[in-house]
Amino acid sequence: MGSKVLKLPYPGSPESCAEVTRLCGEVPWAILSAGVDHATFLQQVEIAMHNGASGVIAGRSLWKDCISLDRAVTKQRLESIAVPRLREIQAVIARYSAHETRVA
Repeated sequence: MGSKVLKLPYPGSPESCAEVTRLCGEVPWAILSAGVDHATFLQQVEIAMHNGASGVIAGRSLWKDCISLDRAVTKQRLESIAVPRLREIQAVIARYSAHETRVA
């Protein structure tokens, strides 16, 4: 149908990830963090990438624990929590560099 990329929450299992890859054919697909905790998202990224995902779209898994009414606290948390989380996600993706990968 002319899609450029499919983005979806974790499909539920390694087998489901492989099936998404099969169904997508040449269209890359990316896993959404969908608000799950970071440790869970890392596991899902590993499974999805191993089974053909092209990358991730990480939002809340990076920053949801960083928000504060105090801007200085938010900045400090983004630096001390979100940046290391992003690096962890990048490390998982790097293990699958044979695929075209994207981090958004």
